[in-house]
Amino acid sequence: MIKTRLTERLDIDHPIVLGGMGTATNVDLVVAVCEAGGLGILGVTSFSPDQIAQASAEIRKRTKQPFGLNLLIAFTSDAQLDACLDARVPVLSTAWGDPARHAQRAKQSGVPWMHMVQSAAAAATAAQLGASVVVAQGHEGGGHVGLVSTMPLVPAAVDAIVRAIPNSSQRPPVVAAGGIADGRGLVAALSLGADGVLLGTRFLATTEAPVPQAAKDAICAASESDTICNTIPDLVSNPRWLEVGALARGLKTLAVMEWVGREKELKALTGEERKQLAARWAEARSQGRIEETSVLAGEDSGLISEVLPAGQVVTRTVAEAEQILRTMGRFLS
Repeated sequence: MIKTRLTERLDIDHPIVLGGMGTATNVDLVVAVCEAGGLGILGVTSFSPDQIAQASAEIRKRTKQPFGLNLLIAFTSDAQLDACLDARVPVLSTAWGDPARHAQRAKQSGVPWMHMVQSAAAAATAAQLGASVVVAQGHEGGGHVGLVSTMPLVPAAVDAIVRAIPNSSQRPPVVAAGGIADGRGLVAALSLGADGVLLGTRFLATTEAPVPQAAKDAICAASESDTICNTIPDLVSNPRWLEVGALARGLKTLAVMEWVGREKELKALTGEERKQLAARWAEARSQGRIEETSVLAGEDSGLISEVLPAGQVVTRTVAEAEQILRTMGRFLS
């Protein structure tokens, strides 16, 4: 068993975290990850305060293990934050926005706070605000990402936190995210100074994930070069993401590639035209016509070949990492 500061701080068995991927997560997926020894996180950005309370209660009925609720700061309200804290969620997870208020409220409520960043400077800020865990997310990840790749970002974030927090006992552990799908990625993250990994795309291709089967199959069929990172999915579905400064990585479907090089034209659509296009994409997604819509996924799609139960993803990833760690002594003379 791999024990790190992350497992100790969050009281989990394995240093594996489920990304709080909005509507691509559900209670079933969260519970499965928690029961396998990882930290399941439910994305609740689209939930009302009542739905947040109900989801928290349902998760607690089904597992005694710690879990998290994720809010995208730029798209959520104080009422949603209040609902998460009122539910005494074991971990409040946040991303994409100024975290100062959430940090303060979590500290006042005694709730551990985990924040995702895309730069070393933001990692230091989160640590100074009192984050219990900092997630450093690299550019190769799926969904909304920044500009720096995981390999340089993780050690840079670790170093920035060391400089920002002189007392080692007060430093939050760093979790690596972006392009990680198996035990090799976990070992690499540990070698970069992280204390665990957050998996997103790998958990999309699980039996519990609430995404169309056709999307899961497309992820399993994709190679590492079959994704593209741009603004097109958000120009269609939610232009507010452009204000946040994020890019969206997903599969190179025909629907997305049709607009590559035509972003100005896409921006120029009227509100009604964009709404109609978004509705067509949403309908195609619900019906499994993947080439006619967008599928957010990371470059680690090329490492995923089968749909698995989420619990098996956790245990297999840890088992692979343990085996690698046992054999790495051969590199020393």
